[in-house]
Amino acid sequence: MCLFVEKEFIAQEPITAYKLIESECKAYPYIKGDVSLFRLCPITYDEETTSEITHYDSGNMPVIERGLHLFVHIEHALNIIKGCPNFHVIECIIPKGTHVYEGFTGGMHFNHGSWQYVPSYAVNRVIYKQGYLDEQ
Repeated sequence: MCLFVEKEFIAQEPITAYKLIESECKAYPYIKGDVSLFRLCPITYDEETTSEITHYDSGNMPVIERGLHLFVHIEHALNIIKGCPNFHVIECIIPKGTHVYEGFTGGMHFNHGSWQYVPSYAVNRVIYKQGYLDEQ
């Protein structure tokens, strides 16, 4: 998943965002616990998670390849996973002082295979909050 960057800034206060995760990885059953979609990174709750940020210039705008990718709006995350029982949405907190890249990403609707472009963030640090928001 890549983020096409429209702006970047330093978070002046904590920012709430949303992450797609998989609760039981069907493709790799030996992976236990919640994992991020696409890269299958284990999710650790209620403590800071970090990642490197890698990017390139697409010619039109910068693109973030590697980093912690999050959705700006819960509705977009919920819409993408609709009909997928092992996929969930969790709340995330981007800590104050974090370098935030904001833009859009192409998100696939897993239930019907179409693409949509949704407002998203890429960051190098985040706190994942326990609890699936799609089950509330």
